Amino acid sequence: MILYHFCTPDSSTSTDTPTVQFLKEISVQCVVLSGACYQIALQLWRSNIGSPLDASGYLSLLRSFVGNFGRIYLLVDALDETSWQDPRETQAFLETLTRLSDDIPPEKSAEKSGPNTSTWKILLSSRMHTLIGHWTRNWCRGPSRVVSLDAHAKPDLDRFVSAELSRRLKVGRLRLRNQSLEQEIVAEITRHAGT
Repeated sequence: MILYHFCTPDSSTSTDTPTVQFLKEISVQCVVLSGACYQIALQLWRSNIGSPLDASGYLSLLRSFVGNFGRIYLLVDALDETSWQDPRETQAFLETLTRLSDDIPPEKSAEKSGPNTSTWKILLSSRMHTLIGHWTRNWCRGPSRVVSLDAHAKPDLDRFVSAELSRRLKVGRLRLRNQSLEQEIVAEITRHAGT
């Protein structure tokens, strides 16, 4: 199963916290993609008399979904681009991702005789500023890997910025008094550019 979540830039547009928005969104994706997950969610909804879930309720629901899939790939994008009002929202979101990757154990599937090999594979496509880096360092245990896209994309980004700057200088859209500044400009742009 492949799930995705795009972090919204501003959390003030919803009454839910960013963490609950995220858990709700990926739970809905599971329900849409799997009839078995739909039945599990329906039973939970009926037993809760339609009451909304909190973060721990959604985590519990996701735990009950895990046995229906061999592997779950989760793509989370733009965490570094949010302007959530409270930095604790980012911390809570990252704690939840850590719980997904650490706390949801493989469960035995009812249809199979052996243990199910369900695991979460999380791809966080964000620049690793201090807070994100702190939490993802814990993911390096065991089979988890953290790959910095910044380091892998930097040579391509340098080439693109250099070629674009040269093209604009050549056609006269940009002008420099001192041509030796061209490489400094490229370095400064790529230092601040996103991936």
